[in-house]
Amino acid sequence: MCRSCRKWNSRNLSVANEGSWLCQVVLLVWLFLLVSVAIAEEIIFRGLLLPRFVERYRLQQGILLIGLIWAAMHFASDLHYRSSLTEVLYQLTNRIFFCVTFNYVLSWMTLRQGSIVSAALAHWVWNVLNIIPRAGVPIFAGEREIHSLVLGVIGYLLLRFWTVTEKQTASSAIQDAAPAPAS
Repeated sequence: MCRSCRKWNSRNLSVANEGSWLCQVVLLVWLFLLVSVAIAEEIIFRGLLLPRFVERYRLQQGILLIGLIWAAMHFASDLHYRSSLTEVLYQLTNRIFFCVTFNYVLSWMTLRQGSIVSAALAHWVWNVLNIIPRAGVPIFAGEREIHSLVLGVIGYLLLRFWTVTEKQTASSAIQDAAPAPAS
């Protein structure tokens, strides 16, 4: 049962059983939204923008720029009216670092496989594992930083040892943009 339903049920003990269907509906809506958001972001950032940015700015710079743009898109969720300037700057720094590092992993998946399917699935799994169970609240201090560091190491290792060449990215970008042959 979700936290808000538990809180609501603790005040309304007589209707505790009736409240459980609401939790299930909320959970299903959240899952649908997380799937939709992950797919939409992957279509926009890794499907549409990544090939163009890699073609124009080269591989590393293109991936970095996409990560920064992706981070900027999430800034609104990091700003809270009760936060101090220091807290806001810390949140924004974490967001930039996380989005850039996670973008390296998702971009590698997309470029290596020539499809956004695996990146969308990984993005959705990340959202489900990190947002739903605890409503975005970290389990321990420094958890977000450790996630970002691990993703950074994974992204570095993937792009360093299982490289995606400039030739691969240019040809996949051209294939994506080319019209289908007439039959």
